[in-house]
Amino acid sequence: MGMVRLVLAGFILIMSFVTPCAGSHLMGGEITWQCQGSGEFIFKMKLYRDCNGANGPAVATLDVFNNPLLTQIPLTLFSQTDISPQCNASTGPNISCANAQSQPNWPNSLTPVAGAVEEFLYQSAPITLTGTPPAGGWIFAYSSCCRNSTITNVSNSGGGVGFTLRAIMYSYNNGNTSPCYDNSPEFLESPNTIICTGYPFTYNHNAVDAEMDSLSYDWAQPFDSYTTLPPAPFSANPVPFVAGFSYNSPMPGTAQDPNNVAATINPVTGEISYTSFTSGNYVTCVKVTAWKCGVIVAEIYRDIQVILLPCSNNSPPSLVPPFNGNTSFSDTVYAGALVTFNLPATDLDLLSNGQPQTMTMTATGQQFGAGFSSTTTGCPNPPCATLTPPPPISGQFNISTDFSWQTDCGHVLSTSACYVPSNTYNFIIRTTDDFCPAPAQTIATISIKVLNLPVVTSPFLHCIAVAPNGDVALTWDQPADTGGTFNSYHIFTSTSSTGPFTAIDSVFNYNQLTYTHTGANANASPVYYYVTTRS
Repeated sequence: MGMVRLVLAGFILIMSFVTPCAGSHLMGGEITWQCQGSGEFIFKMKLYRDCNGANGPAVATLDVFNNPLLTQIPLTLFSQTDISPQCNASTGPNISCANAQSQPNWPNSLTPVAGAVEEFLYQSAPITLTGTPPAGGWIFAYSSCCRNSTITNVSNSGGGVGFTLRAIMYSYNNGNTSPCYDNSPEFLESPNTIICTGYPFTYNHNAVDAEMDSLSYDWAQPFDSYTTLPPAPFSANPVPFVAGFSYNSPMPGTAQDPNNVAATINPVTGEISYTSFTSGNYVTCVKVTAWKCGVIVAEIYRDIQVILLPCSNNSPPSLVPPFNGNTSFSDTVYAGALVTFNLPATDLDLLSNGQPQTMTMTATGQQFGAGFSSTTTGCPNPPCATLTPPPPISGQFNISTDFSWQTDCGHVLSTSACYVPSNTYNFIIRTTDDFCPAPAQTIATISIKVLNLPVVTSPFLHCIAVAPNGDVALTWDQPADTGGTFNSYHIFTSTSSTGPFTAIDSVFNYNQLTYTHTGANANASPVYYYVTTRS
């Protein structure tokens, strides 16, 4: 009888958890965690809701799977923010949560306005996690019903298809998670929820990692709500996609319109690119994996609904690529290089009332300094990058900013113990106009790969001449120095081929390829040499 009561109580808990969210039009979200100096974790969850539906929940709970010591983490509401796209209110309709369901100065005022989105941030108290995650990791999850009934790429979206948010913490070298040693990746960019159709579009969620772990990006399967709670194993059904769509092809492609270009995701930079002439509401899910020395330590997922609206007679601002003769947003430099360029944006389109459009340029990036102006604070690895003038920058027809970043060897290093030959830094520049109902925008991922300085190899010692007085003249071939990193040659000698060898001198002239060892007495007994470089 005790088992019956336990199952029944669990059933009541599930029903009481799900019912208040029914019809709430939640659009997705993500779960992340931060490692505190105290050795405890703070978990965060963001929920995104369609403002045409009910308000977000006042409290929330993360379910923890695969952990025998912990099954739930309570969360409290930390902030509530309208992240609707901003357009020129004088031309309307202006999209916001305040007027999502009524536009008194606009035709069809009772028709819900698509694209009004609110972000709810929930946060846990500091919590200690003890133990080592199993091979499948500890799964932190949140489940709700129901997804928006207007979704285009999901079957029976109005029939109660729910959603599951999840994040997974894995073990690194079987280490105990108390005290904590790793942060999950987190997204710097708010999700892009409303986009105009009819032009090539790129977007980047811009995930970063506090330990500078390597990150990779991929499409992921969105899930329906799960029906079992821990300590039962995690189990959730995949969202059923409409024919012509799938989790790794969630946006309109040529099957919907021959002019469409299906969405792709760059696994290294995370940039998502597509062209759609097909409007609608589309569920997408992006996974970010964090790798520490080649070992997966975390996976976070952003499940978000994208709204494509038809916008006539409006093009996005144009942004000139800064690299490779203004053809590329990516560059590779050696540590120590100063990276500078001007980033201009242009938009000559007009609003529907004939007035010039106003562009606004914003930016995100882990390596930007405080206020986009400090080279010493605000980024994990100073020197920091700056923008002059700092965003947000607004203006009509033409705006620009100057990027500057002094790289050094610290930008290649990782806080982990493994060797890192390079690091790639992403700087996201978003430029939007103020066209209504959906501003057109250009989002550029400026990707700068910083390489370790090339090593100058040791020279080949090819000639040894012994003078009658026993002095020895050494001659060597000049090694290649492609990165200009040469510092010096170092000459070592010994009276035995097995050593020990002793340094006798250094040569700091890269072009000096000879050296005479005086007093070597090589006329009396054998003397051995080798030459190394320092770079």
